[in-house]
Amino acid sequence: MRKNEYNSLDEFLSQYGTGVRDPANDKWFGLEFCYNTNYYCLDVSGGNFQLLKIIIKNGEQYPDIVDYEEIKTFDTMESLLKSRVIDNLQFNQIITNPNTILLGQD
Repeated sequence: MRKNEYNSLDEFLSQYGTGVRDPANDKWFGLEFCYNTNYYCLDVSGGNFQLLKIIIKNGEQYPDIVDYEEIKTFDTMESLLKSRVIDNLQFNQIITNPNTILLGQD
């Protein structure tokens, strides 16, 4: 859909660090993104921060979601940002990486 629009961690936190869903004011509970050819979903609803890998049908340009695989659930945004569960990089580096592709928000 688009390349990463998060130029800083503050931009990401302004949308997901509030714990409030308010699309009219650009506040969200969920984010789907692609990093290093893998698809992921971040769910920040319910007071936890759940990171999921999206399992897709192989070979499709716009892949259909087949299933989700839980990577890890974090108690705080800080623990999510410091985690190294994707390619041994801190999540804060991945979410602001210019090559990360934002696919959708909800």
